[in-house]
Amino acid sequence: MKFFLKNVMGLQRGEEIVEEIENKKIGIFIHEFLKGYFERFKNSYIKHKIDEFKKYFNERFDEYFINFQPTRKELLKEILNIKIQKFLEDEITENRIIYDVERWIEGFININGEMIKIVGKVDRIDINKNNDKYSIIDYKTGSITKPNDRIKLKIERREDVYNEIKTLQPSCYIYLLSQMLNIKPDDIEFYFVSLNEIKLVKTEWECLNNALLIILKEIMDKEIPFIITEDDKPCRFCDYIYFCGKKKEY
Repeated sequence: MKFFLKNVMGLQRGEEIVEEIENKKIGIFIHEFLKGYFERFKNSYIKHKIDEFKKYFNERFDEYFINFQPTRKELLKEILNIKIQKFLEDEITENRIIYDVERWIEGFININGEMIKIVGKVDRIDINKNNDKYSIIDYKTGSITKPNDRIKLKIERREDVYNEIKTLQPSCYIYLLSQMLNIKPDDIEFYFVSLNEIKLVKTEWECLNNALLIILKEIMDKEIPFIITEDDKPCRFCDYIYFCGKKKEY
């Protein structure tokens, strides 16, 4: 339902409270800051220098949050400065070359004889010189949900995808990048990265690919009715909860 409302109907969420707007603004700032920071290392090894970081951070922060209330602005600046600096110190950068940042990638996948176009924007692509693999880095400002590392059952139904794979982002991005670079999906790593944690997707490509094919085949099959999920857990933070009739008091 969320995919349909956002990507098919083009509906956008109406922000309800100032705090929510500010949180969204902070998330956008973090993405834009990391893009600009790592863009300087494109086609070269990543080398962090604290003085350069502080200078760039102060310039970008003061420019982006120019209209923030002064007291909140200073507090937020200190918090983000500490968090982003620690993130950069801990982040997976050793012996890595930046291939690209915020790269739009697209490709086609054959679903029952029909070529379906898939498009995505990757936050960052590295070349890991430790194992000569490409690494997809996806930044998250909230909690991270990733596929289960070990999947014992065969992915055959939507329920399997929901319970075991949880998100199709790694499936789509690995598939698209492998097409773009003409390499095997197994030569690509996928990392979810937030200011608090880094999670490598260890799920076998066969499982990730099966999940993608199952969902796309179901979407394209006119005989399969569109069904809203019965699980309410993801609905709490969904942008489109008012439209699907699952709004509750949380």
